[in-house]
Amino acid sequence: MDSVGQLLARLRGDKGLSQAELAKLVGTTANHICDLECGKPGSIALLAKLAVVLDVPLEEVWLRGNRPEP
Repeated sequence: MDSVGQLLARLRGDKGLSQAELAKLVGTTANHICDLECGKPGSIALLAKLAVVLDVPLEEVWLRGNRPEP
């Protein structure tokens, strides 16, 4: 299963967006998008914006980062 960062990178690529373009759409920086894609945690508010722009349910994004390790 993809991590949150891997999921975001895949969905961004599927939409044909650069990190800078996605960042502009959600009101952050390309560096912040890069950090998220590399595994740094993001706020629920930012993940919600990303979910809308990337057309994925917030639960799918949020749960990937908050499931306990098996």
